[in-house]
Amino acid sequence: GVGSRGVFVYGSSAVLGSGATTAQRTDNGVSYFLPKNLGGWFGQVHVAAGEGVVGNKYTGGRLGFENNTFLVGGAIGQTDVGSTQPKFKNYNLLFNYKSPWGTLHTLVDVKKWGPRKAQELSIGATVPVTQAGSFRVGYTTVNRSGG
Repeated sequence: GVGSRGVFVYGSSAVLGSGATTAQRTDNGVSYFLPKNLGGWFGQVHVAAGEGVVGNKYTGGRLGFENNTFLVGGAIGQTDVGSTQPKFKNYNLLFNYKSPWGTLHTLVDVKKWGPRKAQELSIGATVPVTQAGSFRVGYTTVNRSGG
């Protein structure tokens, strides 16, 4: 939507020209999620077969911890974009702080493909204003390099 950091994450330039089709979703993927009874720990491993389509073969995972005050986590993934090309890689770290006034959101996201690299920093907040609504604000900056 308007003002969404998704324009950086899901737009055509998000995969740095690599041809990866996995920035938003994968086809024919399988995931394993850690059980919910691990005292706040969460995680996922995901693989998707390429099925002969360049840019569809994906492997990745995420791990994190959440309690009443904060959520911290990280993820890493890579997409095979052809036998003669380097893999498209994406990794990120997030930290959310929950307080009585609302939640502070932070995310550092890095995408790499050969010499091309995008480093994104997102900072935002969600502040409840009524029982049914909240005020959201966010800022994202991207530093791209390598062509």
